[in-house]
Amino acid sequence: MCIDIWDDELLTLLDPQAQWEPLAGGFRFTEGPVWMAAENALFFSDIPADTIFRWEAPEGTVRQFRRSSRKTNGMTRDPEAYLIACEQITRRVVQLDRTGQTRVIADRYHGRRLNSPNDVVVHEDGAVWFTDPDYGLQSIDDGFPGDPELNVRGVYRIDPITGGIALMIDDCVEPNGLAFSKDGTVLYVSDSDQYHVRRFHVRGSRLSDRGIVGVMPASMGLGPPDGMKVDPMGHLWVAGPGGIWVWAPDGRALGRVRTPEVVANCEWVSGWPPMLYITTTSSICRIAITCETTGVRLSQEENT
Repeated sequence: MCIDIWDDELLTLLDPQAQWEPLAGGFRFTEGPVWMAAENALFFSDIPADTIFRWEAPEGTVRQFRRSSRKTNGMTRDPEAYLIACEQITRRVVQLDRTGQTRVIADRYHGRRLNSPNDVVVHEDGAVWFTDPDYGLQSIDDGFPGDPELNVRGVYRIDPITGGIALMIDDCVEPNGLAFSKDGTVLYVSDSDQYHVRRFHVRGSRLSDRGIVGVMPASMGLGPPDGMKVDPMGHLWVAGPGGIWVWAPDGRALGRVRTPEVVANCEWVSGWPPMLYITTTSSICRIAITCETTGVRLSQEENT
């Protein structure tokens, strides 16, 4: 494994001698990793293959969970149901139960069809937030080619009480990945067209723009800013050009974990040692997180 170290704090998180642990391969483009601690399984989507899979530890068995997945992209855990998924063929956000049955929670805004829901997160207050670029309208591999009905590629919030949908951010070019800080007061949004990550202060249903966290130049490697996760210590792990980029909670760029393929997303899994699961073009893999100097010992329950 090759690590670009820009700040020594990265060495408290990663051992430069650590090795990739390949878990499964032969996919077309993997996304949406979600760890289910109670099942000891990683759920992930293969968008072109139109399938949601589950990788089961410790045997490493890969099983189909849902096919057809309607070209599902991002997913997250749903405290009330099971999973929440972004379907790019149908242009909707759905809840999935344990059998793969769906219930639509968002498909239109002001009567017009969404573009192509991409990533989704659930706030601690129960609100569902999702990005809506137009990637699923551009290629049959990613969704279903068509024309957008909305003149904005936005970030939306689904109210946990009323189910109403509100447009929260309307000035992104192609909003993609989403992540909340551990305390839920900060929302991170990647813009794949602009090659940067933005930060917003969250107060209930209101946002205030706190500017750009960091820029990830396209010259640094293949793959735009994409999915991301925040670890329990507040570090931001972002899939971007050439690998996984890491920022400290105060905005310092710590470094990058280079990946052999384009990386689309990642998933933090607590335990000892903590693990970072990574979805790349054709495979899923993981690396151990060191956390030697943090004094933090984490339990699996944080991921339920």
